[in-house]
Amino acid sequence: MQKFAKNLPDDVVLVGVNLTARDHGQDALNKFVETYNVTYPILLDKDDSVGKSFQVISIPTTVLLNKNGEEIDRIIGPISEHALRELVKKHKK
Repeated sequence: MQKFAKNLPDDVVLVGVNLTARDHGQDALNKFVETYNVTYPILLDKDDSVGKSFQVISIPTTVLLNKNGEEIDRIIGPISEHALRELVKKHKK
């Protein structure tokens, strides 16, 4: 994700969401951010409202939204920088 974040296409916004209610808490997130030098914003979902809204059942899950906020694709599990770029290209058509 970080490699993708460094060279985002002009019309793409990357936001991470930490499912804090399901995850290992703020300390684990801080360690993750430090370890991987994360520069993109990460929102904290402390009450699991985002996780429930997007029906996230597995972590990681990548959800691609259009400019209207509608879901247009979903990848469950890890995703490479290349796969992210291909996903964006697929939906720009």
